[in-house]
Order: sequence, then C-alpha cells, then structure tokens
Amino acid sequence: QVLLGQTFETTLELAPASLEETVTVTGEAPLIDTSASTVGANIDPSQMAELPINGRNWMDLALLTPGARRNESGGFVQNRQGYSQTNVDGQQTTTNYHSGGDDEQPGFSRDAIQEFQVVANRFDATQGRSSGMVVNAITKSGTNTFSGSTGAYFRHDSLNSEDFVAKRVLSHQNQQASGTLRGPILRDRLHFFASYEYEREPSTYVYNARGVFSIFNRDLEFDTTSKKWLGRLDYQVNSSTRLNFRFAGYDRLFYAGGGTTAHPINMGERGRVASQYNGGLTSVIGGTSVNELKGGATFYERLDQSTAAT
Repeated sequence: QVLLGQTFETTLELAPASLEETVTVTGEAPLIDTSASTVGANIDPSQMAELPINGRNWMDLALLTPGARRNESGGFVQNRQGYSQTNVDGQQTTTNYHSGGDDEQPGFSRDAIQEFQVVANRFDATQGRSSGMVVNAITKSGTNTFSGSTGAYFRHDSLNSEDFVAKRVLSHQNQQASGTLRGPILRDRLHFFASYEYEREPSTYVYNARGVFSIFNRDLEFDTTSKKWLGRLDYQVNSSTRLNFRFAGYDRLFYAGGGTTAHPINMGERGRVASQYNGGLTSVIGGTSVNELKGGATFYERLDQSTAAT
C-alpha cells in the first residue's frame, strides 16, 4: 500500500514466458525513510473510516502524527496564518489572513476525505509557503460500483452527568447528519462522488453586566449551523490520459458573544462562506514521463453583523 506523499521502489525481473515465477510484495513501512527528511506521517483510509472523533473534525486525527500539537486556546495545530497550510487535492484552501480560531480553514466533511498526510517540518518548496506544518489531503472518488453512506449523530444534556464545578447538568445540544453517494456514469470511464453534511447546535448566550448597565442585559438564543458539500468527477479519457474536476462548498453561521466582559453591542452574527473549484489533467508521455496540469480557484467570504443592528 502506497499512501499519500510516499515513494516506493522495487526491482522487477522479466523472465521468458515459458517460466513460472511467484513475486511476493510486502507493504511493511521502513523504519527509516532514506528518500526524504520530512517529519510527519500519514492518516490512512482505514484510520479515517474507523477511528472515532468527537465532533467528526477529521483534522483532529493529525494529533496522531509525530511533531503535531494543539493550542487549546486557538484550536487546531499551529492554527495561525503562515504557521499552517491545508492543501486538498493539491489545491491550497487556507485563507490569506489570520482571524484566530478555526475559521481560516474552510471545512470539508470527514466522509469526503480519503486520506491525508501531515508534514510537521522540513518539507520542500513544492508544499507551499507555510513556515509551520502542512496538511495534504485527497478526496474520495467514484468507482464502478454504486455505493453510499448515511449517518446521524447527536449529543444532548439529558445523557450527561452533573458538572463537577457547576454542580448541575449544563445545557447542551448538537445534531449532525451526513451522506455520500458514488458510482459510475460510464463504466470504466466516467465516475462521480458526492457528499453533504449538516450540523446544528442551539446555544444561549448570557450577559451579566453590573450597575446601571444591567438594563442592557438580555439572553440571546442562536443556532450555530454548518453546511459542507462536495462533488467530484473523474474521466479516464484513454489509458494514458485522465481528467478530474472537483467543487466544494462551506457555509457556517455562528454567534460571537456572551460572558461578563463583552457587551452585546460588540458581538453578533458571524458567517463564513467558502467555495473551491479544482481541475486537473494527467498524461503519461512515453514510458518515462508524466505531465500534470492543475488549475483552481478558492473564494472565502466573511459575513459579520453586529447585534446592535438586529
């Protein structure tokens, strides 16, 4: 098994057709990779499919790789612009500004990611401009067999125990639903893959200003929602030429506010909307060369509105 970003070398011997030989190929990972000096590791398809994740954020699996660490005050590993970069199908999806938290990384459903590679440091110039870590992910594609998946996940405070500090059960709800579909359009030639994920989390934001400002206190109820969709087409033109196209979308609406030090007038609704378009042409030229041409566009939009306006 050859995973994303790995190089495998083997020697094959050709014999006369009249002889019978058995070739045994082993897939054991070497203790030392002599072909590169990067520090990192792969999260393979079986780990993506089988390992449980609280919240289904596939990026959390990066913590299984050497050199990865999390800053709990800011979210995912080294999640600052210039210190991390995410590439999906070879296309950079990281936005060009730092706003803290996780909103600089447009979301992809876990069900849409086939596998990914984490490179903590010592990567070459082809990986991009990040001075920290790089995540290279590839999306799933269609096959000659129609298949799909569907799932629903929820969390509710009725199943929680009493909080150790508050001495009561804290209110919490979260619902997620996801689904995928893949299959052939033209058998052995044209295949498709599609995925969609929706998440909803109701929340209540409480304000506790003191003194004369207490007249402005009001609790606000707001549903945080997230939508992620992806579609991909792969076309095998002939034995040496392959075309692919992918489009993806991300739409997240949440509320920034709550607490004893932040007044509602400074807080409000926040929207993060992103779309990506990516295509590639791969051609095998003769027996020694491969030509790959890629192109794409990424759009990222912030939709912020103050509570005072509502």
